Amino acid sequence: MFKIEELLVSSRQLIRSVSDRFIRYLYRDILWDSRLVGIKGTRGTGKSTLVLQYLKLSDLKPDEKAYISLDDIYFLKHTLLDFGMKFYQSGGKLLVLDEILKYPHWTRGIKNLNDRYPELKIVFTGSSIKEISKMEGYLSRRAIIYELKGMSFREYLLFSVSLDLPILDLDLILHGDFHLGDIFPVDFKPLKYFKEFLQFGYYPFIVEGKKSYYQCIRQIVRTIVEYDMAEVKGFDIRQARKLLQLLYIISQHVPFKPNLSSLAQKSDIHRNSINNYLYFLDQSRLISLLYHHIFSISSLQKPEKYIWKIPTCYLQ
Repeated sequence: MFKIEELLVSSRQLIRSVSDRFIRYLYRDILWDSRLVGIKGTRGTGKSTLVLQYLKLSDLKPDEKAYISLDDIYFLKHTLLDFGMKFYQSGGKLLVLDEILKYPHWTRGIKNLNDRYPELKIVFTGSSIKEISKMEGYLSRRAIIYELKGMSFREYLLFSVSLDLPILDLDLILHGDFHLGDIFPVDFKPLKYFKEFLQFGYYPFIVEGKKSYYQCIRQIVRTIVEYDMAEVKGFDIRQARKLLQLLYIISQHVPFKPNLSSLAQKSDIHRNSINNYLYFLDQSRLISLLYHHIFSISSLQKPEKYIWKIPTCYLQ
């Protein structure tokens, strides 16, 4: 029961079935040859799909690579080190570990694998931005960490209408020796798609259809607040309801310059605690806190504006 062979069979099925028609921007930026790669990002941005695509496009043989989710019940009775040892001894060369934060003492588990089997490449993913960023000693020095964000407008156009536009940074736009009109198709009308992008463009699971898009967002928000936030040090999961209430209040007004006393009163959160709650929401990437460019002690205590990262219409 719960044998390693079952995990590997499931891994091969997932790798074969993943589509590589659309690959997120981060794929080309990652130094895949590194021994230890970490990918962080909020739920729904496509981390699992990205690493499965990497495995599918790898030249390694099927039994030399594996995708394992660490929330699998197999790891209730078995250690990551034991699994990694058996996989390596069977000829494994590339191991992808998804949902790494669901495994207790995950930093120690990865460190031990990395120390004992230097020829084994490891890629790991996790949904808690903060906890991965806080990696302890060894991993913070050895692992290369990337963050997968939601889709840009350029990505959305590629994803939805197969319009492949070049990446233009601000310096190139301002100082490049070219005319923007020469880059885009003659009949390209960006505003035609931009409104739709604002409503449905952030998460790649739009491929599943617009009807289920906002339901998926609701589930993601609740999972982040009620499940993932439990992994963040200092957050009391009993306060999840208040955090959801605060999130709803913010979503009805953003972007706006916050009045912390008013927010505390409306959300029934103590004024002295409101900054902590906003910090948790910012770390989970559900909102963005913008601070004044002029540094001051007060700027550390009060953000200049809130930006709501998920379309507000999903709440309506």
